[in-house]
Amino acid sequence: MPKGKLLSEYEKGQIAAYKHIGWSNRKISNEIGRSAGCIDHFVNEKNNTSTKKITGPKNKLHPRTKSLIIRQCSNTGTSIAKIKKELNLDVSRETIRRVLKTSPYLNYEKFSRKPPLNALNKSKRLMFAREHQMWNVEWQNVVWSDEKKWNLDGPDSCAAGWHDSRKAKQVLLRRHTGGGSLMVWGAFSFHGKTDLAILTTRQDSVEYVSHLQDNLLPVWNDLSGRKGIFMQDNARCHVARNSMAWLASQNMQTMNWPPYSPDLNPIENIWGILTNKVYGDRKQYNSIPELKAAVLSAWSDLSLEVLQNLAMSMPKRIFEVILAKGGHIKY
Repeated sequence: MPKGKLLSEYEKGQIAAYKHIGWSNRKISNEIGRSAGCIDHFVNEKNNTSTKKITGPKNKLHPRTKSLIIRQCSNTGTSIAKIKKELNLDVSRETIRRVLKTSPYLNYEKFSRKPPLNALNKSKRLMFAREHQMWNVEWQNVVWSDEKKWNLDGPDSCAAGWHDSRKAKQVLLRRHTGGGSLMVWGAFSFHGKTDLAILTTRQDSVEYVSHLQDNLLPVWNDLSGRKGIFMQDNARCHVARNSMAWLASQNMQTMNWPPYSPDLNPIENIWGILTNKVYGDRKQYNSIPELKAAVLSAWSDLSLEVLQNLAMSMPKRIFEVILAKGGHIKY
């Protein structure tokens, strides 16, 4: 049986007016010449009183409880398991997760692990950014270096949680120590990379200079060009008198690096790339030699294109530090 003609806007207005003065649906039907079922459907739909059956299980949480869950997460950035325990909720974690997803402000994301920044640190980072904000091709002559720790059973745990986008992101402190691991040192520039050095002991300035002499010096001219600059962070063995004297004796200009700034060093992104390869599919290792082989292989596979893209990401990093007034940036 074909459907009847839809109500016009004029007819809808008539129905609304007659209902306002208290007419019954049947009286309105007789008045405007439309079926009683048509009038009933329009009135029920307008007043949200349709008797259409609602599918799915009954809602287990009161609206007030839902608001409390969202407020708890927004204030603490805690985990779903902890919310369930603290609020003594007799529902599944998935139910709580669905509630959190209804908030337009909450997002589940990994917390970045970055060192804390005080006012002095921020001012030094901002000064560094302003001093280098006009650099472009100059970044091609910078040689970036860093050490990295690798664990047999996987990378240091990556904490994650719910974040309220209206509030400052939670930042966790970077972990520096741990056992059962392999330490390496490497450097790269726009033009290529050094061999990866394996640190066999707790590194001091003597061992550090030895690694520079064996791994950096032979390729320095290839990596740095005519006006090369060596970037190293402010670790004690890097800035020790012995280390700085050796660098000066080799006519290697060093960059005045701001403290607590791994997010400005593009080699940190290389470590991230290698981590995905070394520990992909939750890979774990039974011995240091096995882990060493995997790390060296991943380092060897780094393409020149990746190195160049990271080196030339510096103008954007500098710009973001200035925007952040010396604060942390996303890298």
